[in-house]
Amino acid sequence: MEQPKLIKDLGMLFPQPLSKRKVRYGLYQCPECVNTFKTMATSINTGHTVSCGCLVLKKKEIPFIVLRDDLTVEILKTHLVYNSTTGIFTRKVGKAISAKLSVDGYSRVMLGNTAYLAHRLAWLYIYGYMPNFIDHIDGNRSNNIITNLREVTSQENQRNLTIASNNTSGATGVSFNKERSKWEAKIQVDGKTINLGRFSDIGDAILARKQGEVKYDFHTNHGKLKQ
Repeated sequence: MEQPKLIKDLGMLFPQPLSKRKVRYGLYQCPECVNTFKTMATSINTGHTVSCGCLVLKKKEIPFIVLRDDLTVEILKTHLVYNSTTGIFTRKVGKAISAKLSVDGYSRVMLGNTAYLAHRLAWLYIYGYMPNFIDHIDGNRSNNIITNLREVTSQENQRNLTIASNNTSGATGVSFNKERSKWEAKIQVDGKTINLGRFSDIGDAILARKQGEVKYDFHTNHGKLKQ
C-alpha cells in the first residue's frame, strides 16, 4: 500500500502537554481519502500508521467473518488479496497472512474466527462462487495456483486421488491375497468395487489396474504419491 505523503515537516513537538520528550511530527496526506492529518514521523516510517484513520472506519463498517456461511467474494476481497500465479494470499490491512499446512496436506487460511481451505478461497476469489468439489490437478494439495484447480463432480474427484497412506503394494488398487497367494487388482467406480483379476506377478496386477483406470476415465495423476 502507498505510504502517506509528507506535506510539511512540523519539527520536534511535545506529543502531549505534560510530555517531557519531544517527537518529530509531520503533516501528511492520506493515500486512501487524500485528507490531511498530523502524526509522528516514526509511526509513518514503521508502517504503524497507513492512513488518516479512514481504513479503520471502513473495516468497522463491514462485518468481519464469524460464520462460514457469511463469506462472500466481496467480503473476501475486502480483507485478502490472492495472487493467482503463486497461489498465495496476503492481507490488505494488518499482519502478513500465514497459511497453515495441515496434516492432510491442505493449506488453510484464517479469516475472522474461521479456518478456510485456501484452494476454496482461491476459487471464490476468481470465479465468485464455491463449487461442491475442487480438484488439485497435479495432486499437490498445497499448490493453489488457479490453473492447478478445477471444478469436478464427486466421482471425478475420486478419480484423481493420491495413493493411500496404508498402501503396501506401492500401487493403488493392488493388494496381495495371502489365502490365494495371488496379487489382486481392483477398482472402485460409482461406489462399486470391480475385480480386475488375480495374478502371480505384481507387475501384471499393476498393469490390469492401469488399464482399468484408462477404461473408466480416471485422471492420469490418480494413485500418485502425495507431494
